[in-house]
Amino acid sequence: MNKMYLILGMSVWFLVAGCRPETEEPALSDVSTQIIAVAAYYEPQYDNDKHIVFTGNDILWFNETTRELRFRQNYSNKAIVTENREFGIQFFIGDEFVLFTPVCMDVLSYRIFDQPVFYYDVINNKYFIPDGFPDVSLLPDPAQHQWVRSENRKAVEQEWARLMEQLKKENLYRTN
Repeated sequence: MNKMYLILGMSVWFLVAGCRPETEEPALSDVSTQIIAVAAYYEPQYDNDKHIVFTGNDILWFNETTRELRFRQNYSNKAIVTENREFGIQFFIGDEFVLFTPVCMDVLSYRIFDQPVFYYDVINNKYFIPDGFPDVSLLPDPAQHQWVRSENRKAVEQEWARLMEQLKKENLYRTN
């Protein structure tokens, strides 16, 4: 009988000795985002939740090199473009307005934008925030449009940097 208690005791001891406390890592759901994108109705107006289009919690990552914005549920976010293409999207950090981007639906768009734009590639189901649309190489006077885009880029450089910094803080930023 004593042997059985000894074997049982040693088994329990080995089980307990083999256990280690888990390191506490913050769960993704515990991370609160400060990034809020709202439907733009001509002036910054984040006044309630009904204007929210998406938040940082909806973003999987943003790649600054390719300018691709990947959502956790890409297909379910198609409504972002279709519902807001006549207005645009305003980015806020907390309740502070940071950046405005018009919305462009697809490559068949006839409008030319020489400022950052929220663009949806319908063929590949990808979202981008390029410096303008369409690519300057497709325009009749590429040098002029590139100059305008560069000037507009300089004008929003600080706001863009703040948005990128917030994406980094929320671990939503990539460079490759």
